[in-house]
Amino acid sequence: MRLKFNFKGNFMNLFDKQSADFTVRHVGPNEKETMEMLDVIGIQSIDELMDKTIPAGIRIKENLDLEGPMSESDYLAELKSVAVKNKIFKSYIGQGYYDTFTPSVILRNLFENPGWYTQYTPYQAEIAQGRLESLLNFQTMVSDLTGLPIANASLLDEGTAAAEGMAMLFNHKNKNMNQQSTLEQLQELKLLGMAKRYEATLKLPVHQHPEPHALVASLTEAEASYRVYQRTQLYLRLSKLRYNATPEQINCTPGRGITKEMLAMLTDGTFIEKSENLLITGSTGCGKSYLACAMGRNACLLGHRTLYYSMNRFIEALAAARLDGTYIRWINMIAKTPLLIIDDFGLQPLTHDMRLTLLQILEDRFAKGATIVTSQLPVNKWYEYINEPTLADAICDRLTANANKIELKGDSLRQKKNN
Repeated sequence: MRLKFNFKGNFMNLFDKQSADFTVRHVGPNEKETMEMLDVIGIQSIDELMDKTIPAGIRIKENLDLEGPMSESDYLAELKSVAVKNKIFKSYIGQGYYDTFTPSVILRNLFENPGWYTQYTPYQAEIAQGRLESLLNFQTMVSDLTGLPIANASLLDEGTAAAEGMAMLFNHKNKNMNQQSTLEQLQELKLLGMAKRYEATLKLPVHQHPEPHALVASLTEAEASYRVYQRTQLYLRLSKLRYNATPEQINCTPGRGITKEMLAMLTDGTFIEKSENLLITGSTGCGKSYLACAMGRNACLLGHRTLYYSMNRFIEALAAARLDGTYIRWINMIAKTPLLIIDDFGLQPLTHDMRLTLLQILEDRFAKGATIVTSQLPVNKWYEYINEPTLADAICDRLTANANKIELKGDSLRQKKNN
C-alpha cells in the first residue's frame, strides 16, 4: 500500500513565509518597535522624522524607479547564473602554484583568524588590510633575520618572487641614477655645501632618511654654513695676517693694560661697523702685533674683509704700485676694505710721497672703514715722527678721531716664550 501526501501547499506556504520574513529579519525593528521609538522623540511618523531631519532641498520629490524586490532564493539563483560564466585557467606564471596542505589548526587560527584583520564584521577592505599586516610581519621577520634594510614580502612562487626581485632592483637602479644625477647637478651649480650634505644623507640607512621638509632645511643650512666657511677662509687668506692669533689667546690682565671687558667690547666687531680706529702702543715684544692679528682674524670670522701690512711691507707695496701703474687701483682697494691693519708704525722714516699716500688712504677711509695701527711710539710722539706739521696735523687728526686706544705694558712675551 502506497501513501500519497500532498505537501505542495504546505511547502509553498513555508517558502513564502521565509521570503516575507527575509526583509524583516535583515532590516531591523518591526512596526510596534518603530512606533515606540518615534513616541520617545515626540514624532508621529517616519515621514515627519525625515521632514524634520533631512533638508527639503536635497530630497527627491518623486519615487525612485526601482524594480520589485527579489526573494532570497531568486537572488541566490541570479548570483549562481552569473558565477557559472566564470572560466578557470591554469596559471603559467613562473613554475606555477604548487598544491600544498595547510593544517586546519594553522589555517583557522592564523590565515582565517578574524583577529588578524578586525574585531568587527570582516568586510573586504578590512580583510585586505589584515593581509597587508600579515605581509608586513613576514617582511619584518625577514629583515630581522637577514639584517638587510629591505626584504621581499611576496608569498608567491619562485618565478613571481624572482620577477618582483628584478622589478625591485630595476627601480632601485633608477633611484640611484636619479640620486647621482641630483648630486652632479648640485656640484655643477656650485652648491657644494648642499652636495656634501646630500651625499652624506644618501649613505644613511633608508629608515634614517629625513622627511622632505627636514631634508630641504638641512641642505639649506649646510649650504649657508659652507658659504660662510669658504668666505671666512678667503678673507683669512687675502688678509695675510702675520700671526694665526685668536682673541681667546690674549692674556688679559690689568697689569698689561687690557682687560677682559675691553677685549669683549672689541671682539663683537662694533668698532668696525662704526668705522672707529684702534691704536695699540707699547714696548717691543709686549704683544701689539699679536693683538692686532687676533682682531683681524676675528673680523674675518665676522664677515669683514681685512688687510694686514707691516710698515715695511706697506712701503714696498706702495713702491710696487707706483712702478707697475696699479697705484690708483691699490688705493681704491684699501679704501673699500672694512678693516686695515698697519703694524710697526714709526720704525722707518717717512718720505713726502709716503706721507701723502698715508693721508690719502686715511682720508678715503675716514668714517667708512676701521684702521688698526700698532707702534712702539706713544700716540703723542706720532706728530714728531711724521715730521711735517701740515701733514702731521691731518694724519693724526684722522687717526685719533673716534679712536680706541690701548697701551700694552709689561715685559717682552718673546723672552718668556723662549724661557
